[in-house]
Amino acid sequence: MKRTLRRAESMAMLSPATVTVLIADDDPDAREVLGEVLELMLPGVRTVFAADGLDAVAVAIDVCPWAVILDLGMPRLDGLDAAQRLQQRMGKNLPILIAASGDYKRLREGYGVFDYSLRKPIQVDRLARYLARAMVFADGSERPDPPASD
Repeated sequence: MKRTLRRAESMAMLSPATVTVLIADDDPDAREVLGEVLELMLPGVRTVFAADGLDAVAVAIDVCPWAVILDLGMPRLDGLDAAQRLQQRMGKNLPILIAASGDYKRLREGYGVFDYSLRKPIQVDRLARYLARAMVFADGSERPDPPASD
């Protein structure tokens, strides 16, 4: 929670046009649909994509997104390992990390690494709530920890 608050503080009063979200999923349809959903929820948001964990790390380091949604079951480097690499390499510029998986046990493995977890199929209202929480508490006010998963 503390890291999420610090990241939110540094992004105070974000407008969607200033937000970049990285979507990393090995399923091209899932990436595309989630990107379209984000663009409808946050008009002007910039979405970037990666097909696996290694690409996700490279893209995140290059574009420094505000949030990263990582599928946990990707090839070459899974979402959990990609998140851990991002934590090591991005330091204070670490984005909001969101895990996505249809496997509840895999989501549990990510506790303590991810800021939020979403069970697939992703519930759009839950994703919107998580993103709104990350944006709204830019003043650093205390709030309860977000739920870890669906």
